[in-house]
Amino acid sequence: MAITSDSVREIFKGFENGDGDAFFAKLSQVLPHGAQLHVEELIVKDDEAIVELHSPATAKNGMRFDNRYFWVVYSTRA
Repeated sequence: MAITSDSVREIFKGFENGDGDAFFAKLSQVLPHGAQLHVEELIVKDDEAIVELHSPATAKNGMRFDNRYFWVVYSTRA
């Protein structure tokens, strides 16, 4: 299945509604202790931040869920 703007928006819809559980629903089925995201690096300038996150979690089947994420966050002003 191809990634589309609509599918990405659907993935993040839970965050927009303040519901982190909705975002991590599929992960919670295989990760007994959640994604365990830890901030590794953080760059902040003006109203923007770049965050590197690391997940050292282990799945229910014992396999490592060793993933890294980069999120860009910015603040909008009214």
